[in-house]
Amino acid sequence: MGKKSRDKGARLEREVVALLKNSGRKARRTAPLQTYEPNNEPDIDSDGLRIEVKGRRNGFIQIYEWLEGNDWLVLKANGKPFLVVKKLEDELESLLR
Repeated sequence: MGKKSRDKGARLEREVVALLKNSGRKARRTAPLQTYEPNNEPDIDSDGLRIEVKGRRNGFIQIYEWLEGNDWLVLKANGKPFLVVKKLEDELESLLR
């Protein structure tokens, strides 16, 4: 992984940690010094939640289009479980209720 990719990933992780902390949750990056060795650590731990953060320039644009105007987007690949996609801000807001 190149330096630009690592820097982008770290920036996104810091942004998510800040959003979580601003909503009153505990949150920390678990592996700020990632190595090339595979590990089982998530990017972020937040009150016991294991959170993986991914960012792509255009790779997820279809997901955003499908989610537009909806509360949830439910996805499923053959042989895999259903996934729910929703805006992080909406999820944090619902946790505070």
